[in-house]
Amino acid sequence: MITKMWNDEEIGGRIYMQLCYLHAFDFLDKESKDVFVKHIVSVMHKLTATKYHLKNYIRIESEMFTQAVKGFKRNPNQNREAFELIHELEAFLFQLKSSLDVMVKVLQPILRNNCHIRTTSFGDKGDKIIKGLESLKKNKKNNVQAIDNLISLIKDDKDSWLETTIKFRDELNHYEALSNYTFKPMKLPNGQLTAIKPKFRDMETVRFMRLVYANNIEFQQDFITLALLLRLPGSICLVPAELKEVQKFFNDHDSCKYIKWGFAMLNPVT
Repeated sequence: MITKMWNDEEIGGRIYMQLCYLHAFDFLDKESKDVFVKHIVSVMHKLTATKYHLKNYIRIESEMFTQAVKGFKRNPNQNREAFELIHELEAFLFQLKSSLDVMVKVLQPILRNNCHIRTTSFGDKGDKIIKGLESLKKNKKNNVQAIDNLISLIKDDKDSWLETTIKFRDELNHYEALSNYTFKPMKLPNGQLTAIKPKFRDMETVRFMRLVYANNIEFQQDFITLALLLRLPGSICLVPAELKEVQKFFNDHDSCKYIKWGFAMLNPVT
């Protein structure tokens, strides 16, 4: 049923099919599985909403660019705030942060009674989750290597893109609305007028949004997959999935290329 709800190959592949390939729904008890599936569906909803606003932004920007070029030919001094684009960019960033808040909830059904982590949100740009994971290491029965791997993932992504992106979202949501977001006229060498698209924080907005979306969906895939190891013995590890094996498992489904991980047994120390 879930596969029929998503026609997006990447979202279905990176999240649902990745979990199927790892048999994630088989080693959870019924109560934990029901809660886990509920949160996974919510994650996929949020990723779909994020992509919806990305696609909307690209479409509206193209339409407004054409209108701006025509308008500048009539009046090069016209200046109009691109509210339609502002709304889509803000919604994109809000849904992205919301997707992270939903993602951390998968820890509860995985850890069950051992979950002493506040999973209400991806708080303090991930620092609250890191602090909670660190506390799990006090119990030597827990899979410490799996905990460290998940912490390393959060820290690496926080440094490379997460912290900055969440900061942008917080600024727009709590401090100052985006303004002076306008198309500007530019004269070409042949004398014709064209338009310069508005930029976000001096970046090409579509390029920024595409990069953040790609970073986020892969981070979510890695986070959920690594989180599963918290439930498993330390003798099990993640290894890169072999595409031929994945294609065989899913009968060569188009989403196979998005499945990154498989399970393997660690070699015993001799």
